[in-house]
Amino acid sequence: MNALQINAALATDVGLRRRLNEDAGIAERPVYAVADGMGGHDSGEIASELVIERLRALAAASTGGAASADAVADALRQAQREVAELSASRPHGAGSTVSGVALVESAGEPHWLVFNVGDSRVYRSRNGSLVQWTHDHSQLQQWLDAGRITPEQAAESSRSNEITKAVGGDDSDPDFFLAPVVTGERLLICSDGLHGLVSAEALRASLVMGGTPQTTADSLVERALIAGGTDNVTVIVVDVVSGGSLSDPESPSESLASLADVALVHKRRRSAAHHEVEHSAETGDTRYVSRSSRRARILTEADETVLITPSESDDDLDDDTVVIRRGPTAAPDECVVEPVDDTVPVGRASDEADTRPIRRERRARASTDRSQ
Repeated sequence: MNALQINAALATDVGLRRRLNEDAGIAERPVYAVADGMGGHDSGEIASELVIERLRALAAASTGGAASADAVADALRQAQREVAELSASRPHGAGSTVSGVALVESAGEPHWLVFNVGDSRVYRSRNGSLVQWTHDHSQLQQWLDAGRITPEQAAESSRSNEITKAVGGDDSDPDFFLAPVVTGERLLICSDGLHGLVSAEALRASLVMGGTPQTTADSLVERALIAGGTDNVTVIVVDVVSGGSLSDPESPSESLASLADVALVHKRRRSAAHHEVEHSAETGDTRYVSRSSRRARILTEADETVLITPSESDDDLDDDTVVIRRGPTAAPDECVVEPVDDTVPVGRASDEADTRPIRRERRARASTDRSQ
């Protein structure tokens, strides 16, 4: 694991419409992650920082350049408890997304343990392709998975910012899966302040241009600002320089829904052949991969990529409202949804104080460069 060389960089910006940056991130081996906070006044800023502090402690305690799956899950559970306590103490609540990767060892080889709660994302680029590794916890994604709406309807929907999971909420179990570390791959970890404004094709183009992690991260932040900068934006770019697998694996790995599944895969890998993540270097089309094959998407052409852009929301909520809906919903053609009794909206308001209150009564450029 010590022979593995990784270069990583982080860039973040408050954006053009906010006074507070409620994003937080970490790019310290073996953990690379972004958290996007939400809540009234400074609650979102505190919530995201609580998540990242747990991961920073994990990085500091790791030895040999790698973490363990158990340690990653423990850190995320502790973050969940702390953010839930913060939310209970605030009149408008608090919450955060978190998406990222941690270096772990499986069957004697370096692997990424990918984790996600909410709608921040992890992408993977190699040989000109772009794969969305994480699967959004959002209302639109649920409708797309169920075939209730088309990608075109999703792109026009006013519900593009509704999330169904958040750290600090009742349903906050992360998605996990394992992927082998491959020399030459580049990972992008970002908040929705980037992927909500910049097309998948533009992301792919930026990643394959060959710049350093720092220049690439900075240029992606700049793209988000040029596109309107309506939200905080945080970007981490991770390059695997050497020491990883020399070629892409050929078979898909398991999609992991819990720490128990992670442990099961580790046990199975010690006694059987690898079950690795399938990657594609295909260009010229966009295709979907089922959840059993990682719930990932190959994103290669803008006109075939599902692009969910910010749009107007309910009359009583700002255009950056994030709503957690826990009950079942129907999805008519207009994507108008009536909340059920236990719906929990998380309102991200963009008022003068740049507050993003969680409405319980309704329920839902600094840059750093690191080389290891």
